[in-house]
Amino acid sequence: MDTLHPPAAHVPPTGQRPVGALHRPSLAIRVTIGVLGLAVLAFNVTLMIADRAPRVTRLLLGDLARALSERIDTSGRTALRDEARRLARDDTVHVGVWLVAVVLVALAVWSWRGLALAAVVTLVASIVVELGQGRYSTTRVVERSDLVYNAVGVLLGTLLAAIVYLAWDLAAMARADRRARLGE
Repeated sequence: MDTLHPPAAHVPPTGQRPVGALHRPSLAIRVTIGVLGLAVLAFNVTLMIADRAPRVTRLLLGDLARALSERIDTSGRTALRDEARRLARDDTVHVGVWLVAVVLVALAVWSWRGLALAAVVTLVASIVVELGQGRYSTTRVVERSDLVYNAVGVLLGTLLAAIVYLAWDLAAMARADRRARLGE
């Protein structure tokens, strides 16, 4: 099994949920996180195809679509490059988008193998999206630096998700110890 097993002292009585990595958030919480992840994915795809379906994008995102599009890729638009640089740095957007994506997937699956798989799948997805922009978009180009920033976002998101897993485990074990001391 890909989860951590708690020490024997922390094994709960029959009928109670175990602690350690096996002690996951409820299915409802993980499904909610998964749905949020799908919304983020839809947002990313919408942003990527912004120049192919500008009316739909404007309808869904309004002025936010233009501003974000300018932030994400400035190399293909000389006229907007200076304005976009003032709005935000390209690397921050790429890191942030893929960090959030991998964290949401990892929190939805909530297992160590799932975390590793989430990292790999999210990294591959970021590469496909980046390469797709060069092939299917008329205003965006593939930039090696964007691929690097995407990978940094996936790495940081994976580390953040692992920290959340461990913090959840520590809190679950502390609750179990407190219950054991109180005789519950």
